Amino acid sequence: MRQAVQFTSKGLAVTNATVDLLANSATSESIYEVVSLICTNIDGTNSADFTLSLYDYTTATSFAICSTKAVAADTYLEVITGGPLYLQPGDKLTHLASANGDLSVVVTYKELANV
Repeated sequence: MRQAVQFTSKGLAVTNATVDLLANSATSESIYEVVSLICTNIDGTNSADFTLSLYDYTTATSFAICSTKAVAADTYLEVITGGPLYLQPGDKLTHLASANGDLSVVVTYKELANV
């Protein structure tokens, strides 16, 4: 089998409710290779906390990657560095902020699909 690769970047505002950042469908035949995740504090005055978790579909369990990490005003946090993170079918990344509207996140990933 040949492997097709599609690069994608996705940006989202981070809210104070846990929501999906990137989800690989349980029926997918692809693997997502997350190569970069940057969280930016767009508030010019206040710090905000960022939480990122991996939901493992096979165990139905969430695991913290970054838990309540403070992101100072007008700065950024590189969360995924030093190597990729892989999302198997059904896996997903979720995120949460301590303050609604203060943080934004950009994730860059490759979709590895068998064709």
